[in-house]
Parts: sequence; C-alpha cells; structure tokens
Amino acid sequence: MKNKLIVVVGATGRQGQSVIKSLINKDYNIRALVRNAKRINEVLHDSPVEIFTGDLRSKDSLRNLYSNAYGLFFALPFSKESINFGKALLEAAKESNLEHIIYSSVGGVDRYSKVDHFCYKREIEEYLRKLGKLYTVLRPAGFMDGFANPKSIRLISGLLKLYLPESKKFQLISLRDIGKFAEIAISNPAHYIGKETEIAGDELTLNDVFEKIEQVKNIKMSPMKIPGFVKRILPRMMRQVFAFYAEDGWHADLKSLREENPELLSFEDWLNATALYAK
Repeated sequence: MKNKLIVVVGATGRQGQSVIKSLINKDYNIRALVRNAKRINEVLHDSPVEIFTGDLRSKDSLRNLYSNAYGLFFALPFSKESINFGKALLEAAKESNLEHIIYSSVGGVDRYSKVDHFCYKREIEEYLRKLGKLYTVLRPAGFMDGFANPKSIRLISGLLKLYLPESKKFQLISLRDIGKFAEIAISNPAHYIGKETEIAGDELTLNDVFEKIEQVKNIKMSPMKIPGFVKRILPRMMRQVFAFYAEDGWHADLKSLREENPELLSFEDWLNATALYAK
C-alpha cells in the first residue's frame, strides 16, 4: 500500500490536515484538492504534498483530480451545500480507477434525524453507497480539540449543562485519531471496506472533563452559569446538536477501536499531548 497516491479533500481543514500527517508518516503520496494554493502552503508548510487546484462548485475543474490515484479521503462542511459538493466529488470519481473512497461523516447519522447537518451527511453516505466503488465511512464523535481553548471551555460546558444531566456521558475523539483511523482503513481495507464505523477515544461526563483538566493541566474550572432562557435563543444548529447530546449521543465501541488502534488517545492522553493549555 505504501507510496500509493491518496487524494485528500478538505486538506486545509482540521480533519484533512490530520489525515495528511498520518498518511505521510506511512509513506503515502498525497494530492490535496484546494481552491487556494497559498492557503495550503500556509497550513502544511513544507509537507511533501501535490497541490491540485479545483473548485467543488465546478465539476469540470475536478476532471483530472483522481488521475493515477488509489484512494480518496473527503470531509465536508456542515452546510446544505455540502450535499452538492459531495455529489460533485463522487460523480467525478465514478469514471475513475479509484479503489477505495473514505468519507468522514458524523456519528449518529444513521439513527438521529433531528440535526440538519446529520441529514446532509446521511444523504452523501447514501449516494456513496450507490456509486459502485469500494468505500469506508468513518463516523466521528465530538472533537476533543473543541476543549483546547480554556477561554471557551466554560461557555461550551455551560451550554451543555443546560441540556445534560450530571450523569450523562458523551464520547469524544481527537482529530489526530481521525487521521489515524483513515490511515488504518487505507492500509487494511479488507477490515473496513463496505462498513460504517463510529469512532471515539473516550467517554466522559462534564464533571469528568473538568477533573481531567485540573489533574493534567492544573487549571481549575467550572461551567459558566447560563440562564435557562438562553436555550430558546441559541442558533438552530447549536440547539439541535446539544439536544442530540442529551437524547442520544455517540455509541462507538471503544474496546474494539482500541484493539484496532492501540495508540487511541483518551481525553487524558490528549490533554497531556496538547500544548494549547498553559500549565
């Protein structure tokens, strides 16, 4: 598998950057689809990545994207327009010689329909399954990296507390591990092809989150006190996502995932590896 060419779409985003780093570490060749070549150079610096300039709004610009490529990894934004982006990518892939397509969707998309962008991602999944190409769908839980900024943690957790009882656990995954699971799926396709896999690295309550932050970073925090009426004035997407946390949440099989990826980061591991916190 090594030295095969993998196309990465969303290369300037956090998931795309993680995937590129994981694949480069395993000696894969990378072709990154970007609209702005300057932007990718700013993000990836001196990484050995082939730049392909194209636009997901223009099918013609994607015509040669998959030339000589073995695989595709793509992650898309939460907007409704992402449906068209995904279909444009996959239409271009239909006539290619791609052997493996990996889509980073979202956990819960198969069972929860009250979040708009879950519906968008589910539609892309369905389109991918009908394409006639070998595929893998990764469904990440919430991002540990969303807790990387101490200034925003109190606000986020305060909002979560409006929706979640103290005993409610929720799953999280590091961006690093999304990249790692993409690499594992590409390197071991027989185990992942034709499957949809929910991925996470830990399961915690809000109190667990704050205890780990204090234990590892010596930063004592508590959720911001937010009055209940705020629930009514939050943006639609935030209301939907927080309701998902409360009503359902992610259900990744952490034991099996850790067997597949022994270096899978727990929240504590991630805190220890993250320099954005000041001790």
